[in-house]
Order: sequence, then structure tokens, then C-alpha cells
Amino acid sequence: MDNIEFISIAKYELISSTITTQKTMTKITLNKDFKKGLVELNNFSHCIIFTHNKESIFCYETKVLEVNVTSGELLINETTIQGEIIDIKPCLPCEDRVKAIIKKQQPVSIPFNGNFIGEYLFKNNTAIIQFHESKSLTSKEIQATLELIKKGDYVRILWYFHKFDKKEYRNICMCTPPYENAPKSGVFATRSPVRPNPIASTVVKVEDVHKNNHQIKVCGFDGFENTMILQVMSYNSSYDNIKVPKWAEHFTEHK
Repeated sequence: MDNIEFISIAKYELISSTITTQKTMTKITLNKDFKKGLVELNNFSHCIIFTHNKESIFCYETKVLEVNVTSGELLINETTIQGEIIDIKPCLPCEDRVKAIIKKQQPVSIPFNGNFIGEYLFKNNTAIIQFHESKSLTSKEIQATLELIKKGDYVRILWYFHKFDKKEYRNICMCTPPYENAPKSGVFATRSPVRPNPIASTVVKVEDVHKNNHQIKVCGFDGFENTMILQVMSYNSSYDNIKVPKWAEHFTEHK
């Protein structure tokens, strides 16, 4: 599988909260088939909105202001969204936050433009992201990006749940998270691989960079070996005090 097509799951628009305050927010309205995917998302303080255009995938970490499952509406405070919405995930500190960043990191990106950019390998007890040249990604472009990535940096890896890219899975909107006392939830309130667009997101620490071999050695990747990589982007998290429901409180507060 070399080419990936995402489906749009929602529409969105900027709205004002009241006539007096004129506070702007974004209202996301799920397509009718995906409304139930919002069940239990109101128990999380933050979520990540994933969008896509012809040039890249974008991630927006944002506050959850209001959730209405009946109408399929989600209000968030992020107002700079661009592209089509392809996924919504709850923020889990154990997946999306690191304890501290000591040094300044260069902004980096190897964007997704319709094709996989590489794969995850595990060789000699070493976790590796191996980038692949293609018509849309040259060796020069890979090396230029790897030049900016340094040992000790954190980057966000977007990858593909290829084992769940089946029509019967992509139509499922509800699941039961594998945590004690977790209620049946909408897929957009979980990190389940079963979802309309089976994409995953993991923050990893870079342990080494091999520019000429088009590789980075990483720690913290939680996909299967030979998992296909969609995009690599800078780690960025601007929120503190991320709250999760009781059934997810057993997770650590950072990677």
C-alpha cells in the first residue's frame, strides 16, 4: 500500500461565544455517521484535532470547551485550523507530553503528501525510523531535515494502523477502552486503532541521527515493526494541567 486516502469526518466554522465578549472559538460538526464517536470526550480537558491538505497533516492540541453528542458538535478554543478534519484524539499526557525540554529545538517536518515517508524497524535491539526516497521525497530533502534533528530532541511521529485499514473497522464509532472501569466510549475519546482514518500519533525521543543512511534512532515508539510512517514533525505542547477521566488516571503524567 503506497497511497493513502483520508475521508473527511467533520466540517468546522469560527463562531463567537456571546455578542458581548466576542470570544472566538471553532465549532466542529461531525458527519452524521460519526456523531457517536464523541461519546465521553467531554471527560477530557484537551484533545488533538488532525487535519489534512494536499501538502501535509496538521495537529492542533486544543482545549475541549463543549461536547454535544446528539448534535455531533464539538467546541474548541483553537481558531487557526486549516484543511479537512480527519481525526480527533483525546490528549493523554503519557502519549503527548514530555517531562521537560532543556534545549531549544529546531522546527522540523517531513510532511505527508499522499505517500508513506518511511517505516519503523527494530534491529539489534534498536528502534529506528527509516526514511525512504520517492518521487515526492528526495534524498536531499530527507538529509536536509535530518540535519536539523539532534540527539535528545523530541519529535512527533504520525503513523498508520495498517492492520486496521478495513471497511468494517473504519465504520465503527464506539469501543470499550481496555482500562479498568472504562465506559463504552466513542472512538474520538480513545486512542483505539479502530477509527474512520486509522492514523496514530506518538511523541518519541531521538537517540541518534544517521543522515546519510536516512535514519533516526528513537525511544518511545509504540507501533508494530514495519509500521509505515506518515509524517515527522516538531514536538509542540503549549498546555499544562491536562486532565483525564478517572479510568485513565493510572497513566503517567508524561512520556
